[in-house]
Amino acid sequence: MGAVAAAEHVPIGRRVALTYGVSRLHPNSTVGGDGRRSGRSPLRAPRAKPERRWATTLPQRRLLSPAVRADGTLLIASAGGLHALSADGRSLFFAPVGPLRHTPSLTPRGDALVSTYEGRLLLVGRAGESRPIFDEASRISMPLMLDGGALVVGGRDGQVQVLDLDGSILLSLPVAAREASFTADLGGGRALAGGAARELTVLSLHGGREAPLLLEEVVARAVAVDDRGGLWVVGVSGTLFGLEADGRVRVRVDLGPRAMTTAPVVDREGGTCVGLAVQEVRCYDRDGRERFRRGSDGRPGELLLDADDNLLFTTSRGILYCIDREGELRWTFPTTARGALRPVLGSDGSVIVVSDDGRVQALK
Repeated sequence: MGAVAAAEHVPIGRRVALTYGVSRLHPNSTVGGDGRRSGRSPLRAPRAKPERRWATTLPQRRLLSPAVRADGTLLIASAGGLHALSADGRSLFFAPVGPLRHTPSLTPRGDALVSTYEGRLLLVGRAGESRPIFDEASRISMPLMLDGGALVVGGRDGQVQVLDLDGSILLSLPVAAREASFTADLGGGRALAGGAARELTVLSLHGGREAPLLLEEVVARAVAVDDRGGLWVVGVSGTLFGLEADGRVRVRVDLGPRAMTTAPVVDREGGTCVGLAVQEVRCYDRDGRERFRRGSDGRPGELLLDADDNLLFTTSRGILYCIDREGELRWTFPTTARGALRPVLGSDGSVIVVSDDGRVQALK
């Protein structure tokens, strides 16, 4: 496997303003924690079993894992719109913009970019005011804000588009999949987009389309990007692939058919962890050597790694696990959050757990 030998350059035609982008100041700024979808937090989880600091139930359902501003504000997407809670659980505002598809993406000043099921892309301000950016019915999927200021938007029409914050289309490219269901930041003004196909589209703000990354099998879940630009990808057969930045295969690990339940996350040394349907998590180093596997009481939900590579996840039975880098169990906590959403770390190190029935709780 490898990249195609020559790139096809598609000029964008004008420069993008440099005033926006996913901010590294926010502890959890977008889907997967950061633009690389690494699943990694810059904060540290509690070393010992935490206590419940507060809990609240929101009136809306179908909650998603929150984005977390630098000031501790939690921004939670739901079936009715966007909720903002303070770090101590007080309601700050509710923006009734309709059912949302993804965790918000945050700008440096803390505005939230959100996408609705109806295909609208909106910017919600710090006080809850909103304005439309893009409105193409049934097309928006997992928006990505690049450091350079552009928005990369996947579509359910087999297209990926680059927009500015006025909604102007700067670039539109086809992807191999019927739906561009995930995007990720490769750094340096480059991004990738893909879906259920054997090809990942790579685009650049400087040169347009680059050579695609050709895969050995169809992608099963969203990819994660390491600090060197390498990728972790799981195929539909249950094979975990570690790819170099140019698409060359570095690692193949057989996880077993229909084993995968979570997207991969990337540790600080470039290794990865995945959650499996056989009720366990497995972690591998960058060269594909297994570091550990650990069973759980139920199917693991999406994973989170803290600054020390402690692994956190909630199972299908609502138990929150914290496992250290060596695979030793640090603690568990019964959350009742049976939706098994990805936990996040608040600005003070609290573990924030939400469930799709509207319950939000902070543990520290």
